Amino acid sequence: MYKSIWMPVFVMLLATTLSAQSGNTTDQPYIVENYYRIKWGHQDEFLELYKKNHYPIVKKVQELGYITKVEMEKPPFHSQEADRWDFRIRFVFKDLESAYNMAIWKEISQSIYPDQEQLKQEEQKRFELLLAHWDVVLTAFSLEE
Repeated sequence: MYKSIWMPVFVMLLATTLSAQSGNTTDQPYIVENYYRIKWGHQDEFLELYKKNHYPIVKKVQELGYITKVEMEKPPFHSQEADRWDFRIRFVFKDLESAYNMAIWKEISQSIYPDQEQLKQEEQKRFELLLAHWDVVLTAFSLEE
């Protein structure tokens, strides 16, 4: 129980600390890239589950203005296994606070998917298809300054 209560607080503190170290302020766009390496032959299944369960939540968060841009990409060619990723999703959040507002994600999830147990099972399946997943936080800056 304590773990579930304190985890969002820990994530927000960590994000704020890292953002401060990188020079990001809360009024600037906050960019996060999610990378996914999927088990061979399961890329379509992963994408189907992502589009069915997670993307509708992302779209609603975007409609509410927390996310300003979402792009999904995949490489056209294979690379070495150690460097391979299958999907990259770039989120541009309005600001740091918008990126880590877990309450809005939970609220939207519950409104779209009343059967949270089924959603949990399908999301578990999606993550079982992963070999690796990592997030990269980016800071935009001007070369003119």
